[in-house]
Amino acid sequence: MHITVLYFAQAATLCEAKSERFELKTAAPRLLDAVQHVMDAHPSLKRLESSLQWAVDESIVGLESPLRDGATVAVMPPFSGG
Repeated sequence: MHITVLYFAQAATLCEAKSERFELKTAAPRLLDAVQHVMDAHPSLKRLESSLQWAVDESIVGLESPLRDGATVAVMPPFSGG
């Protein structure tokens, strides 16, 4: 199963990418599986881990949410501004 991961703001800087495609080999993947995969691929994100928000197909969801093939996962650090 493949997902596309989008990185925003500081996450994009730390990952040196705006997006990537990953293959998840879990039988019934959840967002938590994708989070673990992204964190393993980009250890530099660990310093933001507690403040990151994750979205699937443009909706903020819990880590136990199931993923579908072709899902888009967004990695969003805290945003500031007004």
